[in-house]
Amino acid sequence: MENRYMIFTNTIASLYQSVQKIRAMEMDHFDLKTGHVTCLLLLFQHPDGITHKQLTELCEMDKAAVSRYVTTLRERGFITEIGADKRYNRKICLTDEGMRVAKETAGMVIRAVENGSADMSDAERSKFYERMQQISDNLQNYIEEMEKERRD
Repeated sequence: MENRYMIFTNTIASLYQSVQKIRAMEMDHFDLKTGHVTCLLLLFQHPDGITHKQLTELCEMDKAAVSRYVTTLRERGFITEIGADKRYNRKICLTDEGMRVAKETAGMVIRAVENGSADMSDAERSKFYERMQQISDNLQNYIEEMEKERRD
């Protein structure tokens, strides 16, 4: 049991470190941080734009971090904000230059994911991601149960 725990936690930590290192290396030539990757890719997936609040929820980051990333992306000319008077109600959209950088970033992400599962068949890859999502969902449910028990 303990061995399975160590393999699980060490593997997850190693995967996360690898992803962070790849993101940092890929973003280095844009002089951006790894958090910008998430924002760029989410904005790329929402070509009509999304609000600050939506971006924060989708990024699963705190508001302050997303605000810093948005500020940097706006200053670099990668995004524009349109719409409402209140800043957090405005839609954030990629500019043409932002679209170019986001497309290049998406390509980098695809190459990294392909390399990570290069020796798997399509069926194995599909099953792996399905199981990984299942583990994540199960752990999230476990956390919710624990939080509920602590409140009661």
